[in-house]
Amino acid sequence: MHDVDPYDWGEASVTYPDWKGTFQIDKRLTGPDSIYSLTGVDAEEWLIIGLDWGAGEHGPHGLHLIAIPRGTDIEAEVRARGHLPVTDLMIHDSDPFAFLQRMIHLADFRARLRGLEDIKMEVHALGDIPEQDEDSDS
Repeated sequence: MHDVDPYDWGEASVTYPDWKGTFQIDKRLTGPDSIYSLTGVDAEEWLIIGLDWGAGEHGPHGLHLIAIPRGTDIEAEVRARGHLPVTDLMIHDSDPFAFLQRMIHLADFRARLRGLEDIKMEVHALGDIPEQDEDSDS
């Protein structure tokens, strides 16, 4: 571990945010894998409290986990400092998308075109590309 000049870990950002959205993950509760076993993070030492990854034209960027030492009194830290000091753990030799596939039970990713963030959208039609037979289950 090495110290860095502190910086805010906030919302995701890109240079030109053409799309902006949210996501939620329901972690997998079955099987032998956990976020700790998949990444090699010591579950007795760290509490993982954030996920950070990205991708570009040339593939995925690194997987980062935001963590605090186990036993940290979160409320006391925030009261005393006005923020929660965290550690950004870079998980080397990891494909973030393969990691997510093994970690999640369900995931929902939604993004809206820039400028439509605050407009209520109501679905009034469904479609298929290419068109599907009405009897098709897929």
